[in-house]
Amino acid sequence: MTNPAYDGERGMYDELGNDDDPITETYFAKLYATVTSSSLWSEELCVRVVFITMLARCNEVGYYGASIDGLARDANISEEEVERAIAILEAPDRRSRSPEYEGRRVKRVRGGWLVLNAPKYRELRTRKAIDAARRKKAQRERDRRLTDLQTALRSAERVQPVDGDDDAADAAARSPSEGERDMSHMSHAVTESSTSTSHHHHHRERVRSERPELQQPELQKKPVRREDRIDAAITLFLDANAMNDDDGIVAEFIRMQKSPKVVITTLRQHIAGEREADDGQPLERATTAELVTTIHEYLAKEGPGSFSPILFDGYMGRVQKRRVARRKKHEAVKAAATATATARRAEQDAEAESEERRLRVERYRAAHPADYERRRLAIDKAQPEMLMGTLRARTIEAQLAEELAREETA
Repeated sequence: MTNPAYDGERGMYDELGNDDDPITETYFAKLYATVTSSSLWSEELCVRVVFITMLARCNEVGYYGASIDGLARDANISEEEVERAIAILEAPDRRSRSPEYEGRRVKRVRGGWLVLNAPKYRELRTRKAIDAARRKKAQRERDRRLTDLQTALRSAERVQPVDGDDDAADAAARSPSEGERDMSHMSHAVTESSTSTSHHHHHRERVRSERPELQQPELQKKPVRREDRIDAAITLFLDANAMNDDDGIVAEFIRMQKSPKVVITTLRQHIAGEREADDGQPLERATTAELVTTIHEYLAKEGPGSFSPILFDGYMGRVQKRRVARRKKHEAVKAAATATATARRAEQDAEAESEERRLRVERYRAAHPADYERRRLAIDKAQPEMLMGTLRARTIEAQLAEELAREETA
């Protein structure tokens, strides 16, 4: 039964499938590593399980068709957990890095749900995809050049001879079978162009110079598309700075701006430490992690297609200030730990020294009991009368241990 709340959106949902023709194809989903640093990963386990299940089962436009109990079976959790997770995923999330849909991740539609950002992340191209597309384009260009060469050589063979050219006249007088054999020979030579390309090139130039009617205008090079130039510049930038952009965040951010060249120049200056913060202080060299974090924060506040180097400098300055604060906090914790360890070692050394003095006195007492008593009484008489009890006994033992240590050293 049609839900009247979505009649106005029939244009989009017609391609999602309908109740009479359920979607049965098998799809796949790209799962980027940045999901573990997103606000989704702060939710409880059932929310993450439900979202990953929807992402894995949705089609190319993000549609996932199921009921609550069907989703519970797919996700292998209870229906109560599914309902709780759906409520969270359908609600706005101010912590989300994606400004679209106010941070909502799914939307209830006729017959199921729509994973809102699934098409966006599905279309993000990785470095491997960009390199594969470039290789295919180069192969198509090589095939086109070889086809042009074959066409030019066949055209040269079919051209009628000019007056006075005896060799060409003899060729024209040949029987059709001989001409076909020549064409077969020529085709065979072209297919072996890997070993005879130079010969064909010189032959073609000689024929053109001898026969003016064969002169043809040079083929114009196809203009390079703007998208290809941008992709080449992005690849050069990433390779030159040894940046690992497997999830494609940096490349997609550059590609979506109105002036990718300005973006690349700004990012290169940040990596080299040549930019200043909004307070005029020079910024430190930016790391890849800081660039990605700054890009996420910039997109969340400013949106795509509105890049401003000065605004980006401000975001980078705040990111680096947080890094400096974390570094200072880490250094303070490390210093406190070092001080505690030093104090603990000093205490252990003092305890070891005290134990060594006690053992020295015990050994002397066992070996020389009479001398021990005599020296102990002498030390006791030298002590002030106000020193009494355990403190007096410890002082006597300590002085006797020091005298014994000096005697052993001497």
